[in-house]
Amino acid sequence: MARHHQSINELFEAQDGLATRTQLLALGVPASTIRYREGPQGPWRRVLKGTIANRVGPLSRWQRLRAALLFAGPGALVTSFAALWAYDIGLGIGLGVRVLIPHARRLKPDGFVVLTRTTRLPPPVVIGSCALAPPARAAVDACLRARSSEIVRNIVTAIVRSGRCSPAELAHELEAHQVQNSARLRAVLSRGQPRRRPVIVRPTPLTPWTIAR
Repeated sequence: MARHHQSINELFEAQDGLATRTQLLALGVPASTIRYREGPQGPWRRVLKGTIANRVGPLSRWQRLRAALLFAGPGALVTSFAALWAYDIGLGIGLGVRVLIPHARRLKPDGFVVLTRTTRLPPPVVIGSCALAPPARAAVDACLRARSSEIVRNIVTAIVRSGRCSPAELAHELEAHQVQNSARLRAVLSRGQPRRRPVIVRPTPLTPWTIAR
């Protein structure tokens, strides 16, 4: 029994205090125990469908990204504004998390997670154990959903000045992307942008950063 509890604790610890119902069942936790522990009297809480935190209280931003990925399943990538935040590009974004999932996967959005099914899943960039869309893809996804040309300009300027991608890489990603809602981004890119700067990776106090391109 002690080893059983240790395995559960190790699972939560490895995933920033989060686990899926499927993972817990695989460790031998009865469904009735999961329901009790995530209930009003239990120490756990449901944060998304099938996704559980081992403590009450609000999730950190990193935990929201990790929870979104656990909910979305294998191969999922955080993109758009949430991914730009993880790249240390602050744009005053909200708390929603947009996630790319394989086109064949049938999954309904839940809570703070917005899902985008795609046939073009790029290789992930892993930061703080969170799988992100590459910088150019994340920036283009954000620009295509931006509400004004000013926001698009801010995104492009921030991502280029950060050194994470160039205007040419943004243009290439856009060409491979959808054409809907692309007029603002095309107009911004046509005017030219600042030169890229070298990438400086700064660790956070919440989660160590590891980058795998």
